[in-house]
Amino acid sequence: MRDHISLKVKLLEPTAKKVRALSAMQEQYTKALSLLVEKAKELDTTSLGRLHREAYRQVKGEVLLPSESLRVALNQTCHIMRSWKARRERGLRNGPPVMKRLQPIGMGARGYRIVQDRNRFVLRLTTIDGFLWLPLKNEPYYRACLEAIATGKGHQGDSKLVQEKGWWYLLLPTRGDVPEPAGINIVGVDLGVANLAVVSTPDGKVNRFLSGHAIQAKRNRFFDRRYSLSCAKKPHIIKRDRDKEHCWMKDVNHRFRGPLSEKRGRW
Repeated sequence: MRDHISLKVKLLEPTAKKVRALSAMQEQYTKALSLLVEKAKELDTTSLGRLHREAYRQVKGEVLLPSESLRVALNQTCHIMRSWKARRERGLRNGPPVMKRLQPIGMGARGYRIVQDRNRFVLRLTTIDGFLWLPLKNEPYYRACLEAIATGKGHQGDSKLVQEKGWWYLLLPTRGDVPEPAGINIVGVDLGVANLAVVSTPDGKVNRFLSGHAIQAKRNRFFDRRYSLSCAKKPHIIKRDRDKEHCWMKDVNHRFRGPLSEKRGRW
């Protein structure tokens, strides 16, 4: 059975020159995204075609990015604007989107290539100054997917380069063979937001919907607090508490998955 797979591949520690090139490209990508968001707000549009016609040439002249990365930034801008308008239509108070932090580097499918060099894999990234060669960490559990992509037999989509705790990672979407589940005690779990989880068995005898309304209500209170502090011009408090919601949500997910796994045997 073939299915969509998202790989998170760690880059081997790049040289200082390559780190500077990646950081510069990340700054340019964030700048392009910020300019596109501002233009989309000015046009009041979520249309990819209109945004391309009205803003592409202008932004391309102001940033140093290859065309494929700029195309990914256009797509991301439309997603951001649609999400903002959807929240506003639901009556949620939220200010216009603003790019305040560095964003992951978006790479179009034709803007990079996975190359196999004997027993290792290298990411060839297209930049405005040419190619940037970035060796990848070779892990056994995704080696087959990288081999398929490197030989042209596998699918590669638009991907991202993200920096986490000083390390760079390639977020690579592809398709691969997923083994059919075997056994008699199989439970399907779909994690979400409106429902924290939907649990179901193949025979349909068990269907559990675990509501996430209480969690979403608390997250809305977090948002209302940030909005109030922003209106009161107290960014230092927002900065101090910016990780509080993330840590709380991470703890909720951790405490939630344990009991869910324990109940699997009884279901």
